[in-house]
Amino acid sequence: MVNVMHRLEVELARAPGLEGRDAVAAWAARCPALLASGVALPAEIPGWVSERGAGSDLFRVLVESAQGGDGWALSTLLVCLGRGLCGLAGQIGVPVDEVVSEATLVVLDFPFARRRTVPGQLLLDTRKRFSRVGERERLRETPSGDTRVLDDREAPGDLGVDSSAADRLSGLVVRAWRRGVLAEDLARLVLETRVWGVSVNDAAARRGITAKAVYDRRQRAEARLAEVSL
Repeated sequence: MVNVMHRLEVELARAPGLEGRDAVAAWAARCPALLASGVALPAEIPGWVSERGAGSDLFRVLVESAQGGDGWALSTLLVCLGRGLCGLAGQIGVPVDEVVSEATLVVLDFPFARRRTVPGQLLLDTRKRFSRVGERERLRETPSGDTRVLDDREAPGDLGVDSSAADRLSGLVVRAWRRGVLAEDLARLVLETRVWGVSVNDAAARRGITAKAVYDRRQRAEARLAEVSL
């Protein structure tokens, strides 16, 4: 099965020429090293980073742009981190798609204060998220019920309390649901496990399916969200 990292690489390769060039030009205006590199398209950036290396300046620009809603920046950043994310997936024994999903949330909520090495810190924060998620799965009690509607975004979940990333993800999911991009149950599944504080096991029990099926459905839903956000 093709994982989400491969799909991201394909998407970058197929980026419309003018749109891709405009995106790179906007990043280069804030990153002198990228400006001097001669790189013109998003798909060229991961190779340039791999061959020549890149300081944190480029990654800061990509993270800031992704947090501002730039889908090409998010995809480019994830592909640049691809080797590290795939290695992390192997080390902790989870699918690459799940690691990429967690890394996406790390990017959207990444704080720059006291952070010096951005790419390394992104990978470290992604690893830490799996440790925290595992602890919550062991300790969380089964909620008695959930009467929230899709527009309710107040309860803390994987993204934490008062999180701008949670708000951005909620907004994206609700808009996708209203536009018919996501079915209601898939939209609710993402919100339950990412924002509302419902564990994957509890979400599975509510639907009469396995936890693996919940992960698979959520990964497909989030991949669809990533596609429509570009």
